[in-house]
Amino acid sequence: SGQWTVDSGQWTVDSGQWTGLSNYKHTFLTDCHPCYTCLQFIMGGPCFKVSPAPSLDGSNKSSRQKKVLGPACTDNFQIKQFSHQGQDWCSVEQCYQALKFKGDTRETIQKTVPHAGETGSSYGMRVWRLGQIGRNMVLDWEETKVEVMFFANLAKYQCNPELQKELVEETGELELVGGPSTWEWSKWNGLIQMKIRSLVKEGKDLGSVEKISMNELENI
Repeated sequence: SGQWTVDSGQWTVDSGQWTGLSNYKHTFLTDCHPCYTCLQFIMGGPCFKVSPAPSLDGSNKSSRQKKVLGPACTDNFQIKQFSHQGQDWCSVEQCYQALKFKGDTRETIQKTVPHAGETGSSYGMRVWRLGQIGRNMVLDWEETKVEVMFFANLAKYQCNPELQKELVEETGELELVGGPSTWEWSKWNGLIQMKIRSLVKEGKDLGSVEKISMNELENI
């Protein structure tokens, strides 16, 4: 069980059901992962900052963890302009979904921009859906998708130095974990943000980073 914040709505997991805005209620199709219908409401959003929670018995020892919503810069759905691989992008999610493909599908997603006044959550889900129905996926996608996500995020931070400051100042040394998502992205989104944070703290030129491995991310 758990609780997540999406835009202005509170979503609570209780007995295998999601309840939230407009009394929306939907039953999980699996025990552990939200189904596609649920994901339309809960995907996206910043990573969570994880810290030890006070023990229930008042002692100094506790295995419990407290999760607090992190800064907006850690959200792949955040609408923020940046350049990557010679093209302009509106969000990390748009860039990631486009780079899954070659040809017309990539071009279609790259040209899909936010509507006037559209939220990052709404826009992120639009480009995410395009990425689920596209054709001509790159051949080694499953082996490279974490690296693609890392470099899309890295480009966003490189092009927006104020986000580097936000990431470092608002997350400190805390562990970061992603919010609800597909596959293992809750794990990898947090690791990606922590790796970029370490590079910023080191004073590394983000544009000079040429490669990253999943092993390197796991050992951050």
